[in-house]
Amino acid sequence: MANQGPGHVILGPLVTESLLPPFFASDRGDVDVFSTLEAMASHAEIYDLDGYEFFDSAGRPIVGTSEGFAVRLAPAEGAARPERLEQLLRSYFAKLPTSFAEFSAASNQARTLEELVELRKRLEGHPKT
Repeated sequence: MANQGPGHVILGPLVTESLLPPFFASDRGDVDVFSTLEAMASHAEIYDLDGYEFFDSAGRPIVGTSEGFAVRLAPAEGAARPERLEQLLRSYFAKLPTSFAEFSAASNQARTLEELVELRKRLEGHPKT
């Protein structure tokens, strides 16, 4: 067990070769980016898990579950859903304030999920750690 701060404990192994960083947590419109699964688990609140969608950078879904006060993240069974992550990122960029118009415009020009992932990383400055 690794303590990730008040109210957050991660149970079990989180690192898997099948998941590619960075990682994304979508909370009803906001799309946060994280360099590690541990950082993303630390960010997630157990009472909000039902509202989150988690993905790796290839669009592979990640399941968030709670055990007491612990947040556990694990790869979801089934196929990757890159189209869903792309949809979430495009919607996120479309809703940005006008002060971030250059990112909104760049997202309209992006042709691939990889370009959108890089654009979101640039907007963040660097993924949360």
